[in-house]
Amino acid sequence: MRQELRSEKTGKILYLTCWLAYMLSYVGRMNYSAALICMIEDGVFNKAESGMIGTMFFIFCGAGQLVMSLLVSRMSSWKMLGIGLFGSALCNAMMYFGSSYYAVMLIFWGLNGVMNAMIWPPIFHIISYTLPRSQRQKACLTISIGAPAGSIVAYLVSTVIMENLHYMAVFIVPAFMLLAIGLLWVVVSIYTKRVLKKEAAMLPDEKVVPVEEVTQKGAPTEDGYQMHLIPLLLASGVVFLIPAILIQGMLATGIATWVPAMITEVYKVSPTVSLLLTILITLTNLMGIYLGTYLSEKVFHDEVKAMAVQFAIAVLPIAVLYFIGVLPVLLCIVLLCIATTLMVGVNQLGVTLVPMRLAPFGQAVACMGFLNTLSYVGTAIANYGFGALAESFGWNVTILFWAGFAALGIVSSVLTFWRWKPFFKKMGNKA
Repeated sequence: MRQELRSEKTGKILYLTCWLAYMLSYVGRMNYSAALICMIEDGVFNKAESGMIGTMFFIFCGAGQLVMSLLVSRMSSWKMLGIGLFGSALCNAMMYFGSSYYAVMLIFWGLNGVMNAMIWPPIFHIISYTLPRSQRQKACLTISIGAPAGSIVAYLVSTVIMENLHYMAVFIVPAFMLLAIGLLWVVVSIYTKRVLKKEAAMLPDEKVVPVEEVTQKGAPTEDGYQMHLIPLLLASGVVFLIPAILIQGMLATGIATWVPAMITEVYKVSPTVSLLLTILITLTNLMGIYLGTYLSEKVFHDEVKAMAVQFAIAVLPIAVLYFIGVLPVLLCIVLLCIATTLMVGVNQLGVTLVPMRLAPFGQAVACMGFLNTLSYVGTAIANYGFGALAESFGWNVTILFWAGFAALGIVSSVLTFWRWKPFFKKMGNKA
């Protein structure tokens, strides 16, 4: 069967379904951040226990991303995505029915991480190999909007639910949403496969190369600089970037997880008000994707240097946040917007553009999977670590740690830059 669609109409239907699946997967994971506020406020779990549940998600999702990125070329992308969507729906439902038991929530939110790890790799695979070539570039640019869009929907849905129902309903509603998109995916998959079969029948003499064969053998590099992953990470200096990737995961997604609980606790506002303020932060974070790219391509002409500068700028607003509780709540939100937006920019550079620069060496996908896993590990550390710190020492001390981590991000980026620039100069700047 042909792997690449020719039908533009079918391609649009397929991509829209993939985008909805990716967006709704975030509804079924960011809803925990909303429930976190009320669980702590009601004394169901303390900050450390609540943080550990979130940590389980990111540990399994991070490890799963690496594994599924390797498996997606060896099994059906269509089936993997379906399993991820239906599995995430089941895990969210179990969070609702097992909300009285800490062990149940710990286990099923960890399993939800595994299910979420089965969503992005097949979507990326389908965009890369099945969409018509004319639609792929736009799809790569717009698919990333699904993450913040899903977070916003999660917070809006959670706000409505918490005002009218028990707060644990923030899990059952997304479960039905994921079930619905899962069923839609089954229908669209069947339809798309039929179109692919018809297109293949119309071109009987055209050689069809299975996706599995292409991805397992690897594409030849234009300049012949094929390198194995570990030697490439060492030679290019990306190995020194590991702490920076871990830190941006902690300071971007990690902080975002705890913002609603922190604002509710410090300023004594209602959970719904806190969630609405968090939506403002998420909307602002959209600019981070474009900020990181702009600084790298137009200002510094270097990804790693732009990362160091963004870490350096982030130290100031984070340091000022030390006075949380004294500062007006809206000023705190502005400072959080600035800090997290800068970290989203760092993520765009470190997890997307840095691996793209390594494409001529044949390791872009492997490097992206490795760095993305590190980002999830950072988030997992933050989910538990920040909660435990706040529980023991308060939010002011926790914020000091945030500033310290940002400073370490500067050091990591600078160390990387010392190897990064000379490496590409030596290789004739082919990357």
